[in-house]
Amino acid sequence: YGIPLNGILETAFVPASRVLPVRDAEAFVWRDRTLPLVRLADIIGMQSPVEAPQRLKVVVMAAGDDLVGVAVDGFAERMDVLMRPMTGLLVGMPGVMGTTLLGDGSFLMILDIPELIG
Repeated sequence: YGIPLNGILETAFVPASRVLPVRDAEAFVWRDRTLPLVRLADIIGMQSPVEAPQRLKVVVMAAGDDLVGVAVDGFAERMDVLMRPMTGLLVGMPGVMGTTLLGDGSFLMILDIPELIG
């Protein structure tokens, strides 16, 4: 999965000890601001790792007028790609902006994180 760079403010490593439960959600402090934390695996319906990491890889991004931290499995390199919009049966798939074909022949789904977290 990929996330467009235009919404990303920063990537960060957040120690698991700094993630705090808030009601039925999680939050962390980033640059003297408390931000909600969502886990990408949870919002796309994938299984989270069995063992909790000691530090989370977090993408801090804008979601409307607010900021949110999205915990991801890892960071990859920055890529300039030509995104193709979804077509056919997948055109109404929520949270997916489009796809792109990578150099090795595999494809990358480009996520619309603000739409996914609603």
